[in-house]
Amino acid sequence: MELVITIALAALFLLVGTAGIALALIGLPGTWMILLVGVLVEFVRPETFSWWTIGVGGLLAIGAEIAEFSAGAVGAKKAGGSRRAIWMAVAGGLVGGIAGTFVIPIPIVGTIAGAAIGSGACAMLAEMTVEGRTLAQAGKVGGGAAIGRTLASVFKAGFALALTVLLTIAAVIP
Repeated sequence: MELVITIALAALFLLVGTAGIALALIGLPGTWMILLVGVLVEFVRPETFSWWTIGVGGLLAIGAEIAEFSAGAVGAKKAGGSRRAIWMAVAGGLVGGIAGTFVIPIPIVGTIAGAAIGSGACAMLAEMTVEGRTLAQAGKVGGGAAIGRTLASVFKAGFALALTVLLTIAAVIP
């Protein structure tokens, strides 16, 4: 019976993890969903994980959020953007991701494209308001923000994958 439960838990985390990775790609809290299922399993079946495993999972989820939140800003900053452009890259990425989900109705693609376009466009517009900046300089900052925001989705999905692997292995190997 114990083997059946172990296999069922591994299958559960593979399924939840796959859904969490997909959610992370579109900017939703997939890592938190994976971690929540891990915590629920730990409460129902306390011998499944150690709380250290859950703690490491929490650190991975926090790392995913930090990576997602800051990547557009880092891209704008590396391209020489002003503080205003950096903050607008973050705001534009959030708004663009939401808008892209509805404007480009292709799952995952619309959200990622919207976030990248929103981050880049807002950073570029903000940079154009800085005295002495040329359109080319503003475009470079916008491009940096867009690339950073696109990479954010990849990073967040990577964190979700790491969390899935962690909890799946921990469920199988006591």
